[in-house]
Amino acid sequence: MVVLIDKVTQGGLAALGNLFELAAYDLSEFKGTSVNENGVYLKTNKCKDCFEDPIYSLFFIRVDGEATSIHLWRVIPA
Repeated sequence: MVVLIDKVTQGGLAALGNLFELAAYDLSEFKGTSVNENGVYLKTNKCKDCFEDPIYSLFFIRVDGEATSIHLWRVIPA
């Protein structure tokens, strides 16, 4: 098994959005949310905003070449 951490690039935004949606689904059990009228859990998918904001760093965790999860790091000013 090969595990890699890759920084998200512009070309990875679609996959990032899909993984954000899966995370929203996973958390729906705890948050008590359900799908909206469009059949998705997220009202707005702000992954592109996070990608473009310099205080965030977005990474894919890949196992054997497949994106399995995401990590979002935020710089907190001192």
